[in-house]
Amino acid sequence: MPSWLRGQDLDLRRPDLRNADLRGASLASAELGWADLRGANLSAADLGGAKLFRADLESADLSLAFLHDAYLRGAALSRADLRGVYAQGANLIEANLFQADLRGASLSEAALRGAVMEGATLAEANLMGACLHEADLRGVNGDQSDLRSADLRDANLKGASLRSADLRGADLTGADLSDADFTEAGLNSADLAGAALAGADFSEAWLHGVPFGEADLTDARLYAAHLHGADLSQTTGLTGAQVCQALGDQNTKLPAGISRPEHWR
Repeated sequence: MPSWLRGQDLDLRRPDLRNADLRGASLASAELGWADLRGANLSAADLGGAKLFRADLESADLSLAFLHDAYLRGAALSRADLRGVYAQGANLIEANLFQADLRGASLSEAALRGAVMEGATLAEANLMGACLHEADLRGVNGDQSDLRSADLRDANLKGASLRSADLRGADLTGADLSDADFTEAGLNSADLAGAALAGADFSEAWLHGVPFGEADLTDARLYAAHLHGADLSQTTGLTGAQVCQALGDQNTKLPAGISRPEHWR
């Protein structure tokens, strides 16, 4: 690797680095705002604290890269390979991660407000405490991902797959979760108030103590869903047939007109 690519004081403002081979490069705190890095190989590169404002990283290889506290606001990362990337605390506000591969990525406490993540792969990713407020997560594969205490207010998760995901304590108020798959997911103490849940699958999901507020549960699947202590009293679209398939207790609050199933204890 050329010596000019090393060092904390590297200044590469707006360089053309398309398809560059920067594997393992030391680019910590580098100034790469607006840089053209399309198709570049940055696998295992150190980009900790790097300034990548609106950089174009479409289809770039960032697998196993170090992006701790990196500034990627508005960056283009569509179809980028981010498998195993370490980006704790990174700023990805309004970034474009369309169909990006984030399998096993560490994005805890990352800022992803308003990010476009439609069709991205987030399986087994760590997004604990991440801010995904108003993010576009339509059709993402987030199976077995860690979204504990994540901020998903008003996020669009329509058709997302979050099977066995950990969403305990997550804020999903006002989110669009219609047709999403939460099979065996952990949602204990999550907030679903006002969420759109029509057609969502909560089969065998854990929903202890969840406030549903005025969430729409039309055609939602609740087979063996754990609703102990959950508040469904203000929900719309919920039927007795759905409730009978679920598991609840005396502390589960149901809408007026829906009887508590006899098998609930």
